[in-house]
Order: sequence, then C-alpha cells, then structure tokens
Amino acid sequence: MKKLLLVPVLIIAAAGCLAACGSSNDDSLEVTDAWTRVTAPGQDSGAVYMTIKSPDDDKLIKASVPASVAGKTELHETVHSDSADSESMDSSGSESMDASGSDSMENSSSESMDSGDAMMGMRPVDSIDLPAGEDVVLEPGGYHIMLLELAKPIKDGETIQVTLTFENAGEKTVDATAKEG
Repeated sequence: MKKLLLVPVLIIAAAGCLAACGSSNDDSLEVTDAWTRVTAPGQDSGAVYMTIKSPDDDKLIKASVPASVAGKTELHETVHSDSADSESMDSSGSESMDASGSDSMENSSSESMDSGDAMMGMRPVDSIDLPAGEDVVLEPGGYHIMLLELAKPIKDGETIQVTLTFENAGEKTVDATAKEG
C-alpha cells in the first residue's frame, strides 16, 4: 500500500524537475548595452539607449528613472521627413536633433536638423513593439528613452537606474552607464 502512494508522489516530483530543468534564461526578456549620453551643465534633457530582445511578442510601454535624475521620462522616436512634412512636425513643438546629434527639447518652433530636403525631429510614442526573438535597438537617430527636466547634469561613468515596463513581461530595472557619445 505504501508503494502505491509513493508512485504518484515520485511522478509529480519528476515532472516538476523536468519542467524546471527544461526552462532556461534564454526564454526571458533580455536588456543589454544600456547607456545614456553625458550631458552639459544647463542641459535639461538627455536620452537612454539599449538593446531589448523578447522571446515573445511584447511592447515597451513605459520607462521611468528616479526623480533625482529627471522629472519626466518618455518613449520617443526620431522621425525623418521631407520639407513638405516639416510644417506639421515644427508646429507641434516637438523635439529636434541638434548639430551634434544630441537630443534637445524645443519649446517653440522646432529647429530640426535640415540636410537638403530631409529633416529630423523627435516625437513621443505610446509604445515600442518588440517582435519575438528580434533585437530591438534603442539608439541615437531611432527609438530612445527621453529624460526631461534633468535634476542635474549626467556625468561620465555615472549609472542611472531605468525601470522598463512591458505590456506582457511586466517590469525590469536596468542600469544605464553614462558615456560621451
């Protein structure tokens, strides 16, 4: 009788072990190469960049940093448009890229980088799609996390904690290291 009771217990234990052994960190969302650009004294905005890889379709829906770093954090994308499209981008008071490629906020009309007929500017987005198994790179000139209302300049080598919120994967906190760039 004792042997009959022991068999189901062993089967359940073996199944649990197989399930645990079968899962690996390769199936979890990965964030790598998180960094932020060093800012100049008086600069009131900055940006954070990284690479995100999700095992399943997901979306980055929010990012935040401590109030001691920035008063506001937004998901942004750099947009490229021709001169005909610049009117709508400029009138929105959206951000622009300055001549060095740094992200900067323009409160009135945007002075977007103009190279012939093409202009670059930035705008907030509600989310960033993360297709399953693909590296999604947040980088200068593409998607990025904007830090607005900086509390103080970001110095070379400084580490900033960034909390990322995903539609399906929940929250993940990463460290972004400041560097020139």
